[in-house]
Amino acid sequence: MSRHSALSAVQSITTKAPPSVAVQALSLIIGSSLIGIAVALLVEAGLGLAPYDVLSSGISQRVGLSLGQASWLIAAGLTSVAIVLGRRPSRWGIAYVFLNGLAIDAASGILQEPSSMSLRMGFVLAGIVTMAAGINVVLHSGTTGGPFELLAAAGEDRGVSAVKVRYGLDAGVLLSGVALGGSFGPATVAYGALMGVTIMTGNQALVDHRRGRAMRSKDEMRSAREARRSGLRIIDSRQMSAAIECDRPKAPAMRRPIMQVASSTRTTTQLRAAVVLQRASPPRPPQTPGS
Repeated sequence: MSRHSALSAVQSITTKAPPSVAVQALSLIIGSSLIGIAVALLVEAGLGLAPYDVLSSGISQRVGLSLGQASWLIAAGLTSVAIVLGRRPSRWGIAYVFLNGLAIDAASGILQEPSSMSLRMGFVLAGIVTMAAGINVVLHSGTTGGPFELLAAAGEDRGVSAVKVRYGLDAGVLLSGVALGGSFGPATVAYGALMGVTIMTGNQALVDHRRGRAMRSKDEMRSAREARRSGLRIIDSRQMSAAIECDRPKAPAMRRPIMQVASSTRTTTQLRAAVVLQRASPPRPPQTPGS
């Protein structure tokens, strides 16, 4: 199962509303980078490549292109066939193919060939896991639409099962790559045997994570509705801290006397009225001791 075939296979059982454009673009870059690293790991291991990359390596040796450029050439040919059959690529599909080629060439110049067989086998396993992770990131971002997906959809339009189209494409690119002298070996067999299980495991983990987040969000909304029905007001941590601060008793030195507060709240009119009443009242006669 090549990376393009894997995208088509897992997409058929995954339904998800696409995220924002910014999230899609970031996911596409991350997923393509992981795919590029995975291909570079398999290249440096020297034990064989994935079926699609077996053909890319065969064309690369014959024409003198890099592995990423050869993958562009294959994708262009397959996409042209899909267009003739009535399936046009999306902008995300074109970007996916383009970024894959860039990432493959960039990562191939960074990694170095391992020195022992155990390290080579480790590179193969790491490449399979990294490839599955990159495919799942791209898949769950909704930025798919590679040539295999277009051809599978074109086959379904004509009553041919998408599974048969994918297997036929995988077998076709693999046999063509072997005929051209591409890099075929035990890693190719291991890739075909383990990639499906690895992708499905990663896909299930992402689906469970998304469902868990959705359930937590629903529980929070349900709690908020119940609180509103009960007449409770939901406050956050900052509001709670402010409420606790207001409920603390003030220090005695900070309190103002009641008379001082009362006197300070008198208006000017009240003070003038008090002065007039004091002037208008007659003086009291002095009291003698015997009175």
